[in-house]
Amino acid sequence: MNRIYGCAHSSVIGFIAYEWLNLSEQNTVLDGAPSPIVGNGRIGQQYSDLLLCKNQEPYIPFQVELVVAKYHLKLKALYAYFDSFKSTEYGLLFLTNLTSGKNKYMHNWEDIKKTVLGND
Repeated sequence: MNRIYGCAHSSVIGFIAYEWLNLSEQNTVLDGAPSPIVGNGRIGQQYSDLLLCKNQEPYIPFQVELVVAKYHLKLKALYAYFDSFKSTEYGLLFLTNLTSGKNKYMHNWEDIKKTVLGND
């Protein structure tokens, strides 16, 4: 990541999609996955960056987030996919912080770990 300049978000998504498709002929990728949360227009809707599918069924929703303040929102979106698609086995959340200045290297890993482990 340290040597990707410009939009690392799309580069990470492309890398994961490419690798997933190369793992098996039964693997597919839905780019622009539907939101499992239906709201008024886009209000309240949350999308994964990719939906990695196995045998034409949703298997792994994938999120990339570069902004620390949005980490919990992305985690919430992954959980919504688990509730909506019973074939979903895992979620993949790629978190990084590529900001500079006073926000450089600010993370909230401990809060995220507590949420994932159910200790919040």
